[in-house]
Amino acid sequence: MQDHIKEEIYYREALALGLDENDTIVRRRMRQKLEFMQEDLSGAQEPKMDDLKAYFIANQDRYKTDRVLSFRQVLVSTKRVGTDALAVKTIQELQVGADPSQLTRSALLPISMKLETEKSVSNIFGDDFLGEIAKLRTGQWAGPIRSAFGTHIVFIQLDQKSTPLDFEAALPKLRIDYVQQRRDLSAEAYYQSLRKNYSIIIDNSQ
Repeated sequence: MQDHIKEEIYYREALALGLDENDTIVRRRMRQKLEFMQEDLSGAQEPKMDDLKAYFIANQDRYKTDRVLSFRQVLVSTKRVGTDALAVKTIQELQVGADPSQLTRSALLPISMKLETEKSVSNIFGDDFLGEIAKLRTGQWAGPIRSAFGTHIVFIQLDQKSTPLDFEAALPKLRIDYVQQRRDLSAEAYYQSLRKNYSIIIDNSQ
């Protein structure tokens, strides 16, 4: 109780001294509170099934299973260029049974990844690496494959392509996306309605 009283006294004294004026943190916090209030109001109503179905049809490409990959990789060089001959030599060694763990140049990168999504692979090896291995055939060592770490040889064990989800399977994420879109549209409409009440002059003289 005493702490609440102290907080209220300090708050009122700070307002009286005008400490809330021209304070970026206070301004942003107040803006956030207004935005959160508006979002709560716009997202309170449960979406209708017909609206969700229409949204699903309009955005069907967004709703699919994750592509899943299992593979082994060997980092043959920390360089990205001038390593083609080394890559060919390493592939030949792997094809006759060489141990990948004895050929890799990195103890930090995983040699084997199983049932990983494209996002997981990209988070570790980067988008360039993901883009290249996504084109490989399964069941054979291939390379050179480039990443920020250097040059790799990769063996794709499993490549399970993404497949479209039907409406029922997509419904949990669909509902979240639809409500968020409704909140975004409502927030923009609310801002534009407020903006009409102000005359805005932008001074570009400085």
